Amino acid sequence: MSKPSPDTDFLSVARLIANGREPPDWLLPGLERFRKFISSERGTLEDDKAFRQRLEQMRDAADCLIEYLPLYLHFPFPMDTGDVEAALEVLPKIKALLAYGMNAPQRQGGPRPLIQRRVCAAVVLEAWKLIHGKAQPRSMVVAEACAALWEACSGEYRIADDWRRDLEDAAATDHAWIRTMFGLPGT
Repeated sequence: MSKPSPDTDFLSVARLIANGREPPDWLLPGLERFRKFISSERGTLEDDKAFRQRLEQMRDAADCLIEYLPLYLHFPFPMDTGDVEAALEVLPKIKALLAYGMNAPQRQGGPRPLIQRRVCAAVVLEAWKLIHGKAQPRSMVVAEACAALWEACSGEYRIADDWRRDLEDAAATDHAWIRTMFGLPGT
């Protein structure tokens, strides 16, 4: 028997999250937006270097915007100066967060937390909350949806019971950015 296509896997995950309801139109494409991140290689030195390079690229992009965006306030074509001013206000804060991420101390001992697993749990929990009205981190169906999304993204099987800690951590944090990634207006 052949392995189902990734689209079928994501549809199965969407159906689990909808828990007997028809999955909303935004759910399947929303879940697929996280595929590349959740499936990325974890725990290797090369992965750490790639992550640091991505942070450096983002910091450099922020530097470029901070330096040259003020010019757009004086250009003779229509541009919303409020948007430019808002960007100039927030970009230094983003640059500082990126610098912190680049200079964060290395972990000493113990297993490394898998950020991808935490994001996977948060994605499922936020989708559940959007559909059902509240987060249910102790629900076995939610844990099964985490296991299914993890497998759909990474190809690795992980039993539903192993998602408890990740779901508790996800429930304790606001993940508004995930709601935004689902592309819903007003989230």
